[in-house]
Amino acid sequence: MAPSATLPPALRFCTRGLWLIENALPPLRRASAGLRALPDSLIIGAQRCGTSSMVRHLARHPGVMKSLGRGEIHFFDREPIWRRGVSWYRSRFPLRAVVDLVGRRLGYAPRTLEKTPAYLFRPIATKRMHELLPDARLIVLLRNPIERTWSNYHHAQREDGIDLTFEQVVELGMRAVEKDGVDAVATASGPATIVARSVYHEQLSRLFTMYPRERVHVERSESYFADSDASMARLLAFLGLPVMHLSVKPVRPPPYAKLPDALRRRLEDFFRPHNQRLEALLGRSMQWDGAEGTA
Repeated sequence: MAPSATLPPALRFCTRGLWLIENALPPLRRASAGLRALPDSLIIGAQRCGTSSMVRHLARHPGVMKSLGRGEIHFFDREPIWRRGVSWYRSRFPLRAVVDLVGRRLGYAPRTLEKTPAYLFRPIATKRMHELLPDARLIVLLRNPIERTWSNYHHAQREDGIDLTFEQVVELGMRAVEKDGVDAVATASGPATIVARSVYHEQLSRLFTMYPRERVHVERSESYFADSDASMARLLAFLGLPVMHLSVKPVRPPPYAKLPDALRRRLEDFFRPHNQRLEALLGRSMQWDGAEGTA
């Protein structure tokens, strides 16, 4: 059977209706958890890099079946949710019979997708993820670390009520990373994570000890927002899905006040060696030196 670009209208209507019903009825999902698929593809990071836009974009592809329920799942990184068990985690995904039916009609295997960008940063999350999903395909979106840190600070102010100035957060985070390393900061949590999340090479190095590199796709946020069609083509090829135009315009995060020049230079000096280690690890330039990010 030749691959199809779309589902038949009747099947598309039925699967959409079932998705809406299951979203509204968590007890139904939990009762049928043993009949449900686990994800084979995950967007795992990084936070404040455009992952919410990317998952909405990917979900427009007929071969992508995203998780059920509202919000990010956080199964692998949050202890109270982890203790709910694998059966609860399965309840957040489509029925295997539906996945198989969609695959037969499309002529290729669809991908079941989760998005929780905290997984890359938390060491316990990547360990648990690998134990349960050793063959998963992982997607990592990385943004200029200065812009990501600045955005994360504003998000923490809005969502967590952090009362430190950005300069205080920066100094705290830089000291913690230099003294203890990213994994220790991630395990301890706190405001220092705002900076530590932008030190990507340590997070990816840890990930590469568990997953082969061909299972991990790393994309620049700047590339995704500048040319989303090309970015999606690379991503769909990585997922083994037919490449097609998806009529979605990426949603950029809101602009924030300009970062003071002196503080930007301080961050440039701090992140430069970390970015160089990341480029050596990936074998390519991230094009972040001396330029503000566009994502």
